[in-house]
Amino acid sequence: MNRAMKRTLAFLVMAFVAVAFCFALDGNVTWYWFENDYNVEYYRYQLDGEFDGFWTVVDWSVTEVTLTVDVTEVHTLYLQQSYDGENWSESSFMDSEVFEEELPIEEPEDLVLEEEPEFDDFGDSFVAIGSTTVYEADLIADEVSEKKRSGNLKLDYGIGYLNSLPNSSGPKSLGSFASYSQTFANLGLGDFGIKTNLALYTNKNLVFNLSQAQFMSYVNALALYTVKIGNCDLFGGIGPDFRFTMFTDVKAKLGMAAEAGIRFYRSGAVVLGIVVSDHYYLVPNSDMANVFDVKIFRTLAF
Repeated sequence: MNRAMKRTLAFLVMAFVAVAFCFALDGNVTWYWFENDYNVEYYRYQLDGEFDGFWTVVDWSVTEVTLTVDVTEVHTLYLQQSYDGENWSESSFMDSEVFEEELPIEEPEDLVLEEEPEFDDFGDSFVAIGSTTVYEADLIADEVSEKKRSGNLKLDYGIGYLNSLPNSSGPKSLGSFASYSQTFANLGLGDFGIKTNLALYTNKNLVFNLSQAQFMSYVNALALYTVKIGNCDLFGGIGPDFRFTMFTDVKAKLGMAAEAGIRFYRSGAVVLGIVVSDHYYLVPNSDMANVFDVKIFRTLAF
């Protein structure tokens, strides 16, 4: 694993709930860790050892594990992370506390960590907050993520598929696009603003029959409305649309466009989305047309 991976190992924190059984003191011990490298796709953990064949592998969305152990002894959870599920980082680890007296059964409690800020082996500082220990890096990442989401300037870029409605008689095309959006006002229910789209599509003749290749481009300006729900942004827009085809069939058309889409904020560094647009061209009225496109994209926010 490279140095960057080693420096972004997740730090483990632990909580417990103990229940007395006869002469032993067993309890549920929970170890937590935090995502501090957004490119990590897998974690694996092992209790009291680092032996091949005994790791439990989970995906990036799992950030805790609860195990029933004898809390009168020290237990160590080892954690590794990976970008591809094959190459793994060095282990990050944390020991459980030892409890020599029985704890009340009726009201199990979480262990409260009240440690002074210190530094781990990798030079990253962490702070104790309530019953969990959190990297300063994680707090910064959360702050950056919220700033990115609340930013009123967004640039989307991606690829799309275009076809005709209602009978798909027109050429099926693939292409790329970029869009710019800016929000200006919030009335409590969502944000209002503007959005512009620029797309360029071409059909399969670009590869198989260049002399018959056709390019189609459109640009539009839409009135935008967006609302935040959970870790997603839902948005829609409507406005004038201009289309221009080139090469074998040179035409210009003017009409209206409407779109609806969603952005998904997986993390502060990864924002993905999908949008569906309908374009209805009215001018010239002798050659009216209706086309739609489906686009997937990534977002940069400012």
